[in-house]
Amino acid sequence: MSSNSITQPSSNGLPMCGCNKIMKMFISNSSANPKRRYWKCPTYMTASSCKLYIWDDEIEGHAPYVRPVIAAESPTSSMNKLPCDCNCEVVMKDLTVILKDLGIKKNEKLKKKLQHSRKKTNLFMVLLIVSWVFFVGLS
Repeated sequence: MSSNSITQPSSNGLPMCGCNKIMKMFISNSSANPKRRYWKCPTYMTASSCKLYIWDDEIEGHAPYVRPVIAAESPTSSMNKLPCDCNCEVVMKDLTVILKDLGIKKNEKLKKKLQHSRKKTNLFMVLLIVSWVFFVGLS
């Protein structure tokens, strides 16, 4: 981090640099800090810049940096099985059956609700027609 420090955050909560300008956020592409967010002075490359930069996770109240797991670092990359001792294929098949069953039950409930709504609609149409016939008959 630069020798300058961050001033109070702006009214919209963004950090401000020593130049009293709102800092810009960037994402690191380095192998040491992959995908790590950092803020730097918007005039960082100019002579008038305060040259301030700070990692986003070092700012109080910001989310901590979690290093992403790279495929080469992964303990399972050389193996074709999961690190657990369970039989995941059986569990997934059981889960699929359960979800399918829930979907069927949900469809049955929706069908019954639709049939009930249709019956109500038909009843109201009959009542409307009877009331019009009665109204016209009295006139």
